Amino acid sequence: MLSSVGLVFNAAALIWFSTLNTKSSYTPVLVSLVLFGCGLALFAPANTSSIMGSVPAEKRGIASGIRNTINQTAGVLSIPFSLLLMTLVIPYNKLSQIVSGSQLINSNEVPLFLKSINRACLILGIITLLAIIPLLWGVRQKNKKKTTI
Repeated sequence: MLSSVGLVFNAAALIWFSTLNTKSSYTPVLVSLVLFGCGLALFAPANTSSIMGSVPAEKRGIASGIRNTINQTAGVLSIPFSLLLMTLVIPYNKLSQIVSGSQLINSNEVPLFLKSINRACLILGIITLLAIIPLLWGVRQKNKKKTTI
């Protein structure tokens, strides 16, 4: 259940990020970052515990290695995926110049760049909400097994 609540917090924070603009004060930015951090704090330990608890004791070292490999791979792929989502709004060549630091963003491009970040956060928030479905389905299946035993 904590994993589900954590994902809801993360999704809410990402969707909140998608509403920020150049006129946003520090308060909504800070609150959304705290909400995202709380979501991670709720999700990660509960998810790890669930994974490791479902593995026989003699296989936990292998399971831990696989889990860490998946986490690290997801972390590496998240940046290119976010940039891919941003290219739905801003052309790739312009985005790569801004992100690489080879060209500073001028004031005319800030709204477009911010819109691309907002769109990416919205899509990531929706994906995070959808991730709750298999999580809850897994809990349901686990509960079914307990009641049939």
